[in-house]
Amino acid sequence: MRQVALAEVKDDLSRFLRLAESEEIVITRHGKPAGVLIGFASEEDWFDYLWSTTRSFCSVWRRRGMP
Repeated sequence: MRQVALAEVKDDLSRFLRLAESEEIVITRHGKPAGVLIGFASEEDWFDYLWSTTRSFCSVWRRRGMP
């Protein structure tokens, strides 16, 4: 896990998105954690993340008759 100031992330978002594919990036504001940037190496990784963390996503998926 890497901590980066918000100003630095704003200056070079593309680089931090690439870094986030392999490690979580904690974004700080005034030295305090303000958010987390989580990257995905593939669309499947993104789908797996949604499936495991988002209850509303799961319920919509099930209502549509998906497995």
